[in-house]
Amino acid sequence: MALALAELAAMFSLGAAVSLDDGTRTTPSFALLAVVCGALGLIPLRGLRRPALVPPTAMLTMVALNWVVLAAGGAVAHLAAGGTTQVDIAILEGTAGITATAMTALEPESLSRGLLLYRAMSQWLGGLGAIAVGIVVLPLVAARRESSARITSRHGPGSLLAGRTRGYERAVALYGGFTMLLVAAFALAGVPAFDSLAHGLTVASTGGLSTRSDSIGEFGPAAEWIAAVGMMSAGTSVAFLWWVLTRDFSSIRRSHELRWYLGAIVAVWLTIVAVEEGSVRGALVLAASTLSTTGMVAGTTPDELGPGLVTVLFVLSGIGAMAGSAGGGFGWIRILEAVGFARREIVRQLHPNAVHVVKIGSHVVSERSLERANGLVMMFIVAAGVGAVATALG
Repeated sequence: MALALAELAAMFSLGAAVSLDDGTRTTPSFALLAVVCGALGLIPLRGLRRPALVPPTAMLTMVALNWVVLAAGGAVAHLAAGGTTQVDIAILEGTAGITATAMTALEPESLSRGLLLYRAMSQWLGGLGAIAVGIVVLPLVAARRESSARITSRHGPGSLLAGRTRGYERAVALYGGFTMLLVAAFALAGVPAFDSLAHGLTVASTGGLSTRSDSIGEFGPAAEWIAAVGMMSAGTSVAFLWWVLTRDFSSIRRSHELRWYLGAIVAVWLTIVAVEEGSVRGALVLAASTLSTTGMVAGTTPDELGPGLVTVLFVLSGIGAMAGSAGGGFGWIRILEAVGFARREIVRQLHPNAVHVVKIGSHVVSERSLERANGLVMMFIVAAGVGAVATALG
């Protein structure tokens, strides 16, 4: 709770600062909210002692509570800054921010600079939270060997998961460095400084909220190419950035999940170009945006595609990015596990006495991991079904 309030105080402070010259009510509103959140954040710290050991379930609870508080703070931010007067829309915007979802009911041009920056920062924090869960919690709830095989191939000091604290610090450093690289690239491409910052935050987090209604397509070809490459990279595991940084090219070559993820992007890209005969650049932006679950568009939009191709994009966006990334979706590693499990069950039906294990590359997937993957499949299907019914009824 204290951490979430501190994050809100920081975001409100920065939002108030960039809106000083806007002549809007964002600065006084955000300044007041920053003071309130800062004061409230000090209360839980009184008498707080650091526990010797935090169970994985407690860590997941803390992450979930942190997201709920930040989502509520985002809703308050939109109401306080005058982004909307409707509570339901404010809740939608606040939730879209912290969950790094490119879903909005507001025109970006109608919002103050402070609120636009707040939205970008909330998406960046949402992406960081997703990476933290994968880097810190996954090694605790899964077998060490299995989690290392999923996220990094190296062991010992050279591993990304070398110690819970060090692994988290390395992940934050990689995520932050990648974000700064994107911001600098957008600036060199001629994108205004404020827009470069906002889009660097939302591309790195695969959030997708833009400062313009036309999204990244507003800023020209160079910015579109940077966004496409940035979205593809953001959808890979944070371990991929670690492999590149440490020049661990053998791990890159052995990653089956990376091959499927990049292969799907290339296949969708070439299909859009062949079917629609549109812009090669716009098609790549759409393909990378879909598979990384970012949601930015430029040139080619889903509205221009036929129903069949739109359905394919819809399904692929549900699979989403790689495990250990800021991207959403079911995850390619889980798809590979689910397909391997289904194939094994078919073989068992045909050959009851056969001994068949599920492998991803040379790694044997444990039964515990398969059980979790199957449980997640059911949860994902139920959530998608309930969401579809609720949307239809609404």
